[in-house]
Amino acid sequence: MKELESVSSLWTERLYRSFRASFNLASFNLASFFLLPLSWLFSLCVLCRNQMFDRGYMKAHRLPGVVISIGNIAVGGTGKSPLVIDFCQRIVSMGGTPAVLTRGYLSGLGSSEWQVLKNGHVVAGASRANVVADEARMQSLALKDLLVVVGAKRRESVLKFLSEYTGKKISHWILDDGFQHRGIFRDLDVVVVDARTPSGRLLPAGLFREWPSSFLRADVAVLTKAENENQVEFARDLVMRVAPKCQVFVAAFVPEDPLCRVEGTNQLTNPSPEARWAMISSISRPEDFASSLRVRGIVAVARFIYPDHQAIHLSEIQLAKVNFDHVITTEKDWARDESKFRAIGLPIYVLPQRVIWSDGQMPQLIAGLKAP
Repeated sequence: MKELESVSSLWTERLYRSFRASFNLASFNLASFFLLPLSWLFSLCVLCRNQMFDRGYMKAHRLPGVVISIGNIAVGGTGKSPLVIDFCQRIVSMGGTPAVLTRGYLSGLGSSEWQVLKNGHVVAGASRANVVADEARMQSLALKDLLVVVGAKRRESVLKFLSEYTGKKISHWILDDGFQHRGIFRDLDVVVVDARTPSGRLLPAGLFREWPSSFLRADVAVLTKAENENQVEFARDLVMRVAPKCQVFVAAFVPEDPLCRVEGTNQLTNPSPEARWAMISSISRPEDFASSLRVRGIVAVARFIYPDHQAIHLSEIQLAKVNFDHVITTEKDWARDESKFRAIGLPIYVLPQRVIWSDGQMPQLIAGLKAP
């Protein structure tokens, strides 16, 4: 049953992304309507699997150390990855040694393969040119000297890691995109909710993997990307109606100064005010990236938008680069396509983001999760 749901979830997620990339908004809404029967079938699979865990027929296995799961009920774009980085940095600041555990969606890894990243480089497991886990590498580049373990079978990947790194003690495991991965026991279950769209249709007709009733499993809900207080209150009320015991926090993502990637360094440079920018992104919500650029006063004269996790089209960009002289992209896109960005032959910038909590309670909660 576990394998059935895993395959079903992956298939429906890819189908949704394919339709989203291939149709305009109007035709996608029509396609979404005709996909509703598949969404009902998917919902039944999710319900059956959750019942198997809830009734104890399927077990959650413990890992050595504290496990914090950070996930969501939507396909993507809630801001989960910046929170993973923020949690790790806070754990390091209190003396812990965290590691990230992620499946590596569309990385090219086989179902039984695994790898370990450190400072953006593969240090153990499968290492091939066609294997790039973009979010995992982004996290690895941001978390200096910390380890990121990648593998579809996460518990098995951890066991392989522990057999090779016998002297490495991990105090905290950050289970990236782990809300639906119930096969691993977690000490803190965090669900990230985009306050603008906290619920909707299930895959493949819509954005969501589960109904809001799944908030009952969460210890903490983090509301992100709210544009106003009304959205915060609506999302908070939705969570609290379903799961009154769930703690609700609010986080914002603040774009920082663009970083110029020059000869492998991260030095900050000041581009000319007359710079003509091209925006390049392959993320779930490119409109959020464009909004962050406007906050920093950057208006793109050219935009190259590709489906989430997909490689950029270098030839298309090269043909158009007479129209711009600077390129700005996301940290995830840079992590996946660094060599292609360098081949463009123009100054390449990334836009880092910082997590700002509405109060100090969530950081205190993280600090309280100390390894035994």
